[in-house]
Formats: sequence, structure tokens, C-alpha cells
Amino acid sequence: PIDCVGFQSHLTNTAPADYQTNLQRFANLGVDVQITELDIAGSTQASAYDTVTRACLAVSRCTGITVWGIRDSDSWRTGQNPLLFDSSGNKKAAYTATLNALNS
Repeated sequence: PIDCVGFQSHLTNTAPADYQTNLQRFANLGVDVQITELDIAGSTQASAYDTVTRACLAVSRCTGITVWGIRDSDSWRTGQNPLLFDSSGNKKAAYTATLNALNS
């Protein structure tokens, strides 16, 4: 049996408009969903991390978010800076947006 479906989410600027809807569609089938391999590049990165985090929180069967790396310098998306911490390990606006969404 399938117990969980993971959504690999290598995004640029925004989450797809139907992102939360798609999470919910799978949850409605009776499986847990998780956002896996999350990294978001682009100028609206912080907003996109907020959107994805809130989408997971809105779906009761969304049981986890896994960010695909820690520092931008460790990312497989060289030069795109898609993670929550810059290459020096400093928190980025995307980190704060994600934390704020989790705490809301």
C-alpha cells in the first residue's frame, strides 16, 4: 500500500497556483503528503517559501517539509541561491518567511 506521497519541489519564484489543491487531492485519496526536496530560487523567494509552508499547514495530512539543503553554497542549483541560508550560513528573508508561516 501507498501511505504517503512526496512532492519534489524545485521551484523558481512562485509555487504553482494549484499547489495546495494538488496536496489536498492526494490527501483526499487517504494518503499523507509531504513536501520533499524543497528549494526555491528567484527574486520572490521569501514569498514563495511562505506560500508553500502555508499550503502544507492548510492540508491536515501534510506531515512534513524537507528543504533540499542548508546553505546556498551546498545546493545542487549552483548560483541560484535557493535555500534558507546564504553561503556564509546567515539566515535569509526566506528563512524568516518560513518561520513566520510556521508560527502563525
